[in-house]
Amino acid sequence: MLLWLKNLFFKEKIITLSEVQVKLNLCASAHKEGKYHIAYTLANELAEEGNAQSQYNLAGYFENGLYVNKNREVALKFFKQSANNGFAPAIEKVKMIELNFDSYMRK
Repeated sequence: MLLWLKNLFFKEKIITLSEVQVKLNLCASAHKEGKYHIAYTLANELAEEGNAQSQYNLAGYFENGLYVNKNREVALKFFKQSANNGFAPAIEKVKMIELNFDSYMRK
């Protein structure tokens, strides 16, 4: 399956995706299908490698309690990691959290 995903046909040309992009695509597909354990595992792998988008996604899992216990402290840690790696949505999210820190942590 990975080989098929890595070599997609686009306008009669083969496009080779990086391993990271393949994992991100698999993660997104698993999430959309409600297979949170698979999505979480893939996101965690990529986050450990420093992938900012995956760090942001993991934060969402902890923020909302998807597949893991809800934990706003851990969510904030991952949002900050993602922001420090330059992921724009995470930068905005961290700003919002810091403006409403007490409220965010109580939810």
